Amino acid sequence: EAAILHGRLARNDLHCGAAVCPNSVVAYYNPSISPVNGGVVKDISARGNDGTISGGVSSSGDHLVFSSGSINTGLKMSDLITASGGGGAYTVAAWFQYTGTNSRTYSAIFGGKDTSGGTQWFVGKNSGNTALGVQDGNYISSFDPSPGIFDSAGRVSAHSIVFTRSAVSAGSYTGKVYIDGILKSTGSFSGVNGGEELHVGYEYEGGGYPFIGKIWQAIIMSAELSASQVSSLHGTLAAGKSYCPAQQPITGAANFNVPTGCIPHPLQSGL
Repeated sequence: EAAILHGRLARNDLHCGAAVCPNSVVAYYNPSISPVNGGVVKDISARGNDGTISGGVSSSGDHLVFSSGSINTGLKMSDLITASGGGGAYTVAAWFQYTGTNSRTYSAIFGGKDTSGGTQWFVGKNSGNTALGVQDGNYISSFDPSPGIFDSAGRVSAHSIVFTRSAVSAGSYTGKVYIDGILKSTGSFSGVNGGEELHVGYEYEGGGYPFIGKIWQAIIMSAELSASQVSSLHGTLAAGKSYCPAQQPITGAANFNVPTGCIPHPLQSGL
């Protein structure tokens, strides 16, 4: 809590007027609230993990258009493991629209850059078809063979995607993917190495696998979400609302589990 307060003060943010996220949110990019400035997308979670844009990413009103570039979050998988308390649970979520083709190669909504260990991280379109592939150590090419988000029917509108991973158990992790709030697939993953850099819109394996399309919001969390939490998150994204609304100052406040004088976020006592 002290670190979060320091970050707000150092960045000249309001303490009560700032966006207040659930405790597990380690990076949250929402251009409708904080537009791109100087090639940087501000992390509105107040943890200071601002994203640096590289390559083909352009700003268009309330969203970003990806063609051949990425947002470098400055985070590594080891940061999520540490923030989760060591168990390795995490969640990534986005409100997005794919605009590529059925036959295009891999297209990463979230992807990694390997710096040690030779493992990879990827959540996005599989190569050559419209399946959803997920790689978190091991790769499951058809984690969801028919997600309905990359084919011609799915490409006409935006969707939410949530990939959430459990804490480690018996040497492996359980991953689940939700599309538009609905659980689509569950599988087992060996886990990517801690040195993997985390990016939005690009995986750096091979010649690179950029996302083709639009992203309105992207969230990275250091906790596993339940089905009801995913449903609530989907509703927020689909409505175009912020997952981290601003606190409002109140008079005579005391004994809140957030700074005195501010109304707590409804999720503050949970994640």
